[in-house]
Amino acid sequence: MIIDVKKYLFVGLEKQLDAFFIKAQNLGLIEFLPLQGKKHMSLPKSAERLVSAIKILKKEVVKEPQKKYTKERDATEVAERTIFLKTSIEKNHEEQRQIKHEVQKVSAVGDYSPLELKKLEKETGYKAKFFTSKVSKRDLIEVPKEFIHIGTDSSLDYYLLLSPDLIEHQGFSELRIEKPIGDLNRHFKKLQENLTSYESELSELVYYIDHLKEALSNELNSYHLTFSKEEALFHLDDSIFSIQAWIPKKHVEQVKTLLQEFSITMHPIAIESDDHVPTCMDNKGLAHVGEDLVKIYDIPAKDDNDPSKFVMGAFAIFFAMIVADAGYGALYLSLSLLGYFKLKNKSMLIRRMMKLFVTISSCCVIWGICIGSFFGIQLSPNNPLQKASVLQYVAIQKAKYHMAQKDGVYKEWADKSSLVSKAKTPIEFLLSVKKKQGETISYEILDEFNDNILIEVALLVGVLHICLSLLRYLKRNISSIGWIMFIIGGYLYFPSMLKATSILHFTGLLTKKFTTEFGLQLLVVGISLAWIIALIQKRKKGLEEPLQAIQIFADILSYLRLYALALAGMIMASTFNQIGKDVGFALGSIIIIVGHLTNMVLGIMGGFIHGLRLNFLEWYHYCFDGGGKLFNPLKIIK
Repeated sequence: MIIDVKKYLFVGLEKQLDAFFIKAQNLGLIEFLPLQGKKHMSLPKSAERLVSAIKILKKEVVKEPQKKYTKERDATEVAERTIFLKTSIEKNHEEQRQIKHEVQKVSAVGDYSPLELKKLEKETGYKAKFFTSKVSKRDLIEVPKEFIHIGTDSSLDYYLLLSPDLIEHQGFSELRIEKPIGDLNRHFKKLQENLTSYESELSELVYYIDHLKEALSNELNSYHLTFSKEEALFHLDDSIFSIQAWIPKKHVEQVKTLLQEFSITMHPIAIESDDHVPTCMDNKGLAHVGEDLVKIYDIPAKDDNDPSKFVMGAFAIFFAMIVADAGYGALYLSLSLLGYFKLKNKSMLIRRMMKLFVTISSCCVIWGICIGSFFGIQLSPNNPLQKASVLQYVAIQKAKYHMAQKDGVYKEWADKSSLVSKAKTPIEFLLSVKKKQGETISYEILDEFNDNILIEVALLVGVLHICLSLLRYLKRNISSIGWIMFIIGGYLYFPSMLKATSILHFTGLLTKKFTTEFGLQLLVVGISLAWIIALIQKRKKGLEEPLQAIQIFADILSYLRLYALALAGMIMASTFNQIGKDVGFALGSIIIIVGHLTNMVLGIMGGFIHGLRLNFLEWYHYCFDGGGKLFNPLKIIK
């Protein structure tokens, strides 16, 4: 939930300032207001170095230290050593890269040194120089007779010039040898030894990462305390201080209790029009997990209704519908439970994330069972696992309806196969049209019915989700009642336009005639009512209200991605299974395992991206203002 915050003015004795702020920091319920126009304190250099060192050590592989280090070692010293080692490693890598380039450049020449060339020049009285030319230009340039060819690599020809006079020729470039290959290789080896030593020591310093984090917390706590104290104003020869602050309404009494220890008073003051009132979010359990998801996109405005619970619930449903496989869900759940218990002593954020993974994995298992999907394996309709399939149960109800009505759907299938008209039971009707590909048998009627049902379920989820969004802000935008009627009317009426049979029809909830007539009425009345209310509420801006129908229609169709992504995952899973089966057990097992792992990773990516997108774009569009500033009290960072 979002808690109201109140603005207060604290006034007290300057000599109690330090003690008051220390107590306030331990309480962690007061956000002190910064002075307008004041420059912010920069983060201490020591804290910046600690942050840099922690970032470096997080990427290192943990290695058991050979020396018995103690936690008493100064954190600043460890941070400086960490940064030095990382800088040295990067510098050595760069030097090695340059040496490799230099060695490659002079390798065709051999292990000559500048001293040897000077000695040769002195003994012969000739000038000794090395030149190169591109192999591709070998036939285009004339090589002077003084040039001695000494080698070729993939792109260059190498020449030695021995001549009493320097000769320059177009198409040749002088090759300067600063160091012989032997010296370069020895220097490269020395650098490698240093690298091994630096990397080993850096890995051992990972032992201190918790110590560095603790030191950083202390630095930040000290920084925040000093920063907050500097927001105070002083009066009467600096004997009295005053400072403004935000306090959550539910915690005002706790702050008043704190003040009993001091000669400090607090007075409520009016919130000004230009005040950016912070948003104080207070959630527990799964709602707090939903709060973490909400913060990914934006902070709710102070007047927003907290969407945390709704985002959490909808995201879990969307993720499950996108993955759409009980087998994958079971693997996700196993890994999530393992992580949940292994990381239970980690930070609260990590524990909440593991709780999120456990929740969405459980939903994947439940939804996968409901639709009878297990690792993309096509189960026979008579398989015991299909008895728990809600999808097959609904498909049977659809078959029973068409058999009773003898409608266009029934006649269309009867024309394709004579077995359809001979079917006595719904299950016989569903299995009457078979299609065989190799050893795999598919049932065309059952597959089509399943697809139609899943498409409608995806649209129905969109209808309910958007209606819920409109209901949440009904008091602010009364015309939403008309749009809710419009959406429901569209869901009831459009099947008749498409000559389709809705779940409402074949489950016996409503007749086609009723949904067609009542749906059309709701469509017309809904959009008319929304327009009339918008004109009353928004005046001239209300003239544009009917255009909202296009946005709503597009948003609801966007929920078809739930079906499309699930279908893509199912096809990939079954394809990997078939390929693995065709190529044999040994190679096939590898293909199946790698294929399913790839599909699982894609399922996670699609589930997160599109599951959150439907909340943050389609749903937020009607019930979220955003742009808020999170309540950030002075508190102890642990």
